[in-house]
Amino acid sequence: MNEELAQQRKFIEQLLDKKLDDELAPQLAVSRLREELPSGMHPALDDIVAERQERNAEWAQIVRVVEGGGSTAESDPGRNWYYPPKGGGLRWTRLKERMASGGLADAVDSIDRSTNSTVKELAQPFTSERRRGIVIGNVQSGKTANYAALASKALDAGYKFVLVLSGIHNNLRTQTQERLNRDLGVEAYSDEWGTLTTPQHDLSQAEVKNARFSVSGLSGKRKMIAVMKKNSSRLDHLLEFFDQLDERTLMDTPILIIDDESDQATPDSSRAKKDVETDPTVINKKMRQVWAKVKNGTYVGYTATPFANVFMDPKPHGTDELESLYPRDFIHVMPTPKNYFGAERLFGIDEGVIDAEGSEGLDVVRSIPEHELPMLAPTKSSDVDSFVPQVTDSLEDAIRWFVVASAIRRLRGQTGKHSSMLVHTTHRTKPHQAMRDEIVDFLAPLKEEARNGEVESFHAIFNKEEGRVASLYTGSASAPTWPALQEEIVNVLRLLEVVVDNGEEEPEDRIVYSDDRPRTAVVIGGGTLSRGLTLEGLFVSYFTRTSNAYDTLLQMGRWFGYRPGYEDLQRIWLAEGLETDYQFLATVESEMRAEIRRLTSEGLTPEKIGLRIRRHPGRLQITSATKMKHAQHVEFTFQGYRTQTAIFDFSDPNVQEANTATAVSLLRSLETHRAATEGTRQNSHLYTGVPFTSIKAFFDAFTVHERYKETHRRAIEWVDAKLPDVPWRVVLTGGTKEPAFTKETFTVNSVNRAPLRPLEEKSINIRALMRGGDRVADLVLEGNDEAKGLNTDVDRMALRLRPEPEGGAGGQGLLVLYPISLNSTPQNQGGPTTSDRAEMQEVLTALGLEALCESDMPLMGYGVVLPSDVEGRLEADGDFMSVVIEATSEEDADAE
Repeated sequence: MNEELAQQRKFIEQLLDKKLDDELAPQLAVSRLREELPSGMHPALDDIVAERQERNAEWAQIVRVVEGGGSTAESDPGRNWYYPPKGGGLRWTRLKERMASGGLADAVDSIDRSTNSTVKELAQPFTSERRRGIVIGNVQSGKTANYAALASKALDAGYKFVLVLSGIHNNLRTQTQERLNRDLGVEAYSDEWGTLTTPQHDLSQAEVKNARFSVSGLSGKRKMIAVMKKNSSRLDHLLEFFDQLDERTLMDTPILIIDDESDQATPDSSRAKKDVETDPTVINKKMRQVWAKVKNGTYVGYTATPFANVFMDPKPHGTDELESLYPRDFIHVMPTPKNYFGAERLFGIDEGVIDAEGSEGLDVVRSIPEHELPMLAPTKSSDVDSFVPQVTDSLEDAIRWFVVASAIRRLRGQTGKHSSMLVHTTHRTKPHQAMRDEIVDFLAPLKEEARNGEVESFHAIFNKEEGRVASLYTGSASAPTWPALQEEIVNVLRLLEVVVDNGEEEPEDRIVYSDDRPRTAVVIGGGTLSRGLTLEGLFVSYFTRTSNAYDTLLQMGRWFGYRPGYEDLQRIWLAEGLETDYQFLATVESEMRAEIRRLTSEGLTPEKIGLRIRRHPGRLQITSATKMKHAQHVEFTFQGYRTQTAIFDFSDPNVQEANTATAVSLLRSLETHRAATEGTRQNSHLYTGVPFTSIKAFFDAFTVHERYKETHRRAIEWVDAKLPDVPWRVVLTGGTKEPAFTKETFTVNSVNRAPLRPLEEKSINIRALMRGGDRVADLVLEGNDEAKGLNTDVDRMALRLRPEPEGGAGGQGLLVLYPISLNSTPQNQGGPTTSDRAEMQEVLTALGLEALCESDMPLMGYGVVLPSDVEGRLEADGDFMSVVIEATSEEDADAE
């Protein structure tokens, strides 16, 4: 190196060190120095930065800034700027070690990979770029851990200010602040941080007016953090804070805004009026005003229910010239860990297929009888203040099981862990206190008996529930025995609390968890428990409140999540009909995630194409109508849709007899369509080449339960309008039960389908009629070996779409008839009998239908797989809602 070059390097290093001494972050120091130096000195600066990058991980993120000798602004900002530093950055390394030594040890690698992908989508720090996106998780799936990791990596990469907007409730904000303070080292390394908020205090005018935060915090090397509620006055304080910063400070402060529960309060939910411009809701407008203050940074919404977010106005600016928070730049999906219990796993959704109702799911769901509902929550607004709830039989079972299961956890060595039960019957706050009083009164004599060593009243629920899903347990403890359990039940009852958590309770009276005080609590609440707040150690839920909106229903599912070491103890009591709703929502979520993966793989962003969300064929709506005012109905389809009859109405027994006669009439008319069969399937019969006119006549004559009427009507109308010429196949499936279903042209044994208990009034619910392989029952009967070996509905549906000459069904419709034996009994499948089910004869007797017990005619049900368009005749087909992205240039407008 010649002397002139050496002097130049020394001069540059002195200038760089001076900027670092002034507490500028490395990336900002390099950026400032580059502006000041003549371009001829840039190569020497690049060499110095490269050398320091090799020696110091804190410099790793700025290699891309100086790569090629040009400034960041001259390259492609925001794309492929982030390259994870070798060994990890300072803050991520600390957080990773913390996660690895705690309950997230198994998830660290997944969180690392997921957040790397998200950081790459953030705006590059120290540029003029601003980006907006969302990250989609599952309900109770660890979103906080994910965005803590994202924040740590963004800070390591040059971001200076992390602003977290944590829902609308104080308890959630406090919980989030405490968590982030620990995870990001705000408390342990206080000299590295400036804080605008604390666990005790949200952002106030006092902090805003304290210049120390704005000058030394944002102008120096320290990082800044604030965790705030999405509250009008708090956002006003934040705007005041930004207003007191000079333009240069804002330009030099890359800001990461993390909007937790971003579908709540953030979207504009003002009521649109025809031909009239309406003002946005207050929180939406102020959130957009905050975003307008950001000169360099990223807005990231986190939510498990992104429907309202993807239905925001996609246009760059609204009528008030403030940018929308529509996630135009990216949508990321957090991976679902194998040990996560979500709707798909709990309620039996097979491979995310839209109508996969055939799987039984886990044996953890219990029904709350319809006749108990008026005893649990007021049915009229006028009754709210005077309503006195009751501890019904099902609620008593749930509480008793919670006590027993908590005792089992103690036997397993989990005495230092929190145990929680959720009771959510209404969003109204007044009945919560009344329910607390009733549960306290119910527990009082049980606690008194326990003090005398008497806990025999819990023996029955122990026998009924323990071991029902023993295969889920991942620990090594021995199976609990009643003698060993009794002493621990006494301990649980001594510690058991009943807590109300809602917006009316004083903070000190609400549920608060701490590491030094394990709690065993029945928690009663509504709104505050359905958004973000984590009920620690929740494994028993009692839930009757319903909703017509996807997002509300999913957010109320606090039972989703992780249950390490007590997976087998979780139980969920649900009002009738809610299980079906959650099954459908699980398929919507799965399909949405698949759509996002497809768009990402094709390089498409929400700025180019709107995300489609499937509509429910019945009463459910995606989100509130005011949040969908920018969405349009884009397509409509029932292709390949599978549905079935699993509930049978006996308010008029003649209806079921008429349905059997309708099936017999169809089979008689199809005798000329009878096909030779090679597969066994219990001597089932196959009919091929059946015209849709015959199928339509069958559906017109067959009476289904009220719950299915609207869906089945729309499905058949769709076929009639779209694919009336596609042939059908009909299978009369045989079983193993007596008496046989016999007519002049066929004989098959009946199938066994035991009904659930408790019973709906005058109805029988068998939960699932179709089995997984029934989607290809016709192909199995034809001797198709491939069909016999398929294990997922995705593969089965693919075979239905394959042309007949290639061994498929060519998209033909399928009707499967099931003669259900009136002698059906619960089946023991290598473990305890599913005691949630009863013998059919017992149920018929309970319904006052003893006369049917001697009948030799079966109960007739059906399953159907609607035809698919394999010839491409339908140009636009699908029942979805989406925002429609307008072309922004002639090139876009002409693109195909």
